[in-house]
Amino acid sequence: MSFEQDTERFDLWIKNHFSIVSRKFRIADLRDHSQGRGLIATEDIKKDETLFEFSRDHIINVDSATLGQLQNRSNKEILISLNQWEALILCLAYELMLAEKSRWWDYLRILPQTIDKFSTPMFWKDEDLGFLKPSCVTDRLGKQEAEKTYFKLVPEYCIKLGVPELAKFLTINQFHAVASLIMSYSFDVDHAEEVSEGEEERGENHADVQDDVQDDVQDDVQDDPQTDLQTDLQADLQADLQTDLGAESIKFDTYLKSMVPLADTLNANTTLVNATLHYDQEQLVMKAIKDIKKDEQIYNTYGDLPNSEILRKYGYIELPSSAAEFADIPRTVLVDFYKQKYTKTFPTIKNVHHLVDILIQQIAESDYLEETLDDSDDGIVLERYEVYANGELIPEFILLLLILSTLFESFRTDSKWFRKLCRHMDKFEGEFQIFVNRVIAKCYQLLEERSIVTDAFIDDLKQIVQSRLDQYPEKIVSSECILPKDFSLQLSNKQIADVVLSNEVRCLQDILDGKFPPNEDGSEEPKFEVISNQKFLKNVLKRKREDDEKRSERKNRRVQRS
Repeated sequence: MSFEQDTERFDLWIKNHFSIVSRKFRIADLRDHSQGRGLIATEDIKKDETLFEFSRDHIINVDSATLGQLQNRSNKEILISLNQWEALILCLAYELMLAEKSRWWDYLRILPQTIDKFSTPMFWKDEDLGFLKPSCVTDRLGKQEAEKTYFKLVPEYCIKLGVPELAKFLTINQFHAVASLIMSYSFDVDHAEEVSEGEEERGENHADVQDDVQDDVQDDVQDDPQTDLQTDLQADLQADLQTDLGAESIKFDTYLKSMVPLADTLNANTTLVNATLHYDQEQLVMKAIKDIKKDEQIYNTYGDLPNSEILRKYGYIELPSSAAEFADIPRTVLVDFYKQKYTKTFPTIKNVHHLVDILIQQIAESDYLEETLDDSDDGIVLERYEVYANGELIPEFILLLLILSTLFESFRTDSKWFRKLCRHMDKFEGEFQIFVNRVIAKCYQLLEERSIVTDAFIDDLKQIVQSRLDQYPEKIVSSECILPKDFSLQLSNKQIADVVLSNEVRCLQDILDGKFPPNEDGSEEPKFEVISNQKFLKNVLKRKREDDEKRSERKNRRVQRS
């Protein structure tokens, strides 16, 4: 069938199965805009107006899928022993294998089903992936993790579920396509009993990189994915290569990862979002969250994602930028910066660069931070740190950098004392560890209780950001690269990569331009006060000075007695 015929069949299926479908929108062919299918308003739509509504039995998940009903429904127990991704991959793959025999076929046929229909970096050639360097997005593709899951499920679980023919259908490429389809289109829908009577929830689309699943945003098989009300981007990114495909069973989860027809046909835009998915115990409802004019496109959102993550998960970018751009600073950049700084400042101290590794380890294992950081299960030593536009930094990065800059400046005040500390830096609960713990506590109190950083922190921050900027192509950093202004022509992977890198560079450049500390929201007041490092060191080194004075007094008394 043609693209238009598939759309007509899907449109008819929707009208036959949904309880409400507004006449104020149509499913449109947006391939000329590299957006596949999408919804366009045919009349003015008011805020809070219902666009469509349908019952829970029309979504695809472990509860509703055909695979779970087989073997006298005993398959359901097998499926819920898996994690969310594994279970839905098997369920969705089985529906795709059934093709016309699946009750969802008129919906499934409009979705991308083979890897050539996806434009996410997971399926790019190595040469094209090189265009994205040094962006950390290339470290989050998760292809190897997905393949580990494939060999766990195929053929063993296909046989357990009584469908050995599924193992033949689910080749490694088909597995990647199904996983990518879920990444791009699925929603996390709470169990009906989790939604109180009369209470309404908003649908979430959680995309985790373990599966590297992407969406196609061009070509003829796609509808850009669904709404996703992700709560915390930082938590999502840190969880990325750890959860979902490697998570525990769904038996005790309060939600099911689900495919939601028509909701996933909406394209997404971080600034143009005007509709979101809601649900209660019985129904799922798409509502307008603002007035929508005739001929305007109806958009949802995937949450506060930068172009690098939109590209990785869904296979497209926003021009000129996302509303939530950020650049990553890998921890290795931070560590290398301080190793060079210590080596240059203390050239006569043997293996002084090793000190930085010990400091990082002690900070990561700090009992004080574990007890005081209520909102950070992973502590402050992370693989990478986000730097957002307009000078916004994540709290973990600010605290870690404040600790490291304060430690360095403290050691620099007395090289003889520092040399002595270095001789005992591997000793448990020695003088070195005691001092580091004191600095950790002092920095936490300064930052969390008084919202203060030091000028030494600012200096180190700018140098670290410059080190990261130096890794980017000169044409991107110097703004010599000509970027696309619209989607009038299909963009090459090189052009897409240039947009991603340019937005990351802009976030980093904001730090060098003095935009940290940023202002409080809706205020002219900065979020942080910057004080003299010397002023803070007086407090940090107070105990050392007292100990030095006592030692000096004892020495003077001995001299006098002699």
